[in-house]
Amino acid sequence: MKTNQNIWQKCIDILSQSLTDKEMRLWIKPLTVKHDEAGINLYAPNKFMKEEVERNFLKTITQTMSQIVGGVPINLKINTISVKQDTVVDAPSGFKSNLNKAMTFNTFVEGKSNQLAKAACHSVINEPGVFNPLYI
Repeated sequence: MKTNQNIWQKCIDILSQSLTDKEMRLWIKPLTVKHDEAGINLYAPNKFMKEEVERNFLKTITQTMSQIVGGVPINLKINTISVKQDTVVDAPSGFKSNLNKAMTFNTFVEGKSNQLAKAACHSVINEPGVFNPLYI
């Protein structure tokens, strides 16, 4: 039997042939997968991402997953628990920062009004230099 990660990785490999790198990086790769008796559950990190994936990619994901595992229902939900662990990167020597070390994503209280801001911050720290939605 295939594991959750093997199924999802195979789906990502197939989807990457038809979607752009940017679409894959922004909308598909942040999704996590879990399999249970109700089917395959895909979890988006926030409501905004869930709605965008539903609108633009869920049909393609469902078709691709049905090719891999066949006839298993696909559900898209919002992930309330962050699966990815934040990595702490120390500043280079000689660099002085006035950032508060107590303010981390682990202590961040996420609400409806700041889900998009949190998602933008995660994209900046996970892929520095690639895409910075916080640039002003």
